[in-house]
Amino acid sequence: APLLDRLTVHMRDVQLTSALLNEHNTPPSIHRQKPSLDVDAAWTYLTHGGRNFLITADEVRKLGKDPERAAYIVDAKGYGDGQYLAANQGQHDIHCLNKLRMWIYAEHYYGGREAVREIHALHCLHTLVQTLKCRYSTDVYTAMWVEGFDAPVIDFNVTRKCMKYENILHWNPERPYTEDQFLSVKPPSGQKRIPSDVY
Repeated sequence: APLLDRLTVHMRDVQLTSALLNEHNTPPSIHRQKPSLDVDAAWTYLTHGGRNFLITADEVRKLGKDPERAAYIVDAKGYGDGQYLAANQGQHDIHCLNKLRMWIYAEHYYGGREAVREIHALHCLHTLVQTLKCRYSTDVYTAMWVEGFDAPVIDFNVTRKCMKYENILHWNPERPYTEDQFLSVKPPSGQKRIPSDVY
């Protein structure tokens, strides 16, 4: 994968905590709190590392894609010709989690539930379901007896071997492409376009 060719991934044991009530987590997770400037900043921080970058035609082919159909950039930011836009799926997945969070609080973020926002939220939901099915976790939770509950309760506080996420956040792609650049780039003359009913 092009990302693994550019980034050293370190693994470590991490204590994951996800009590049913956020105040029972030590400390409570900011990512589960209601909208605020601090919460928005915490989510933005999770997605600020190398989301978009440039890859070569050979890397496009290694991904099983056709360079003729990939977004080609002419003289990309001084990197020369032969550059194709790429996006880090993991960062997109976290972006999607954030969009679903914002959809829960649609009144706060959007002033209501607009159809275009719903389309985005449903795209994100579908993307995450497919990713979770593709990378299905075979890790196991145990159950426990909790005061005040008649039935057993799943213990979501576990230790897992996790990728060191800071590697992603602090990764500085050799050929980065900012979100603004990504959204403002125009197709070169003759670039093939896929039919809109496929997207």
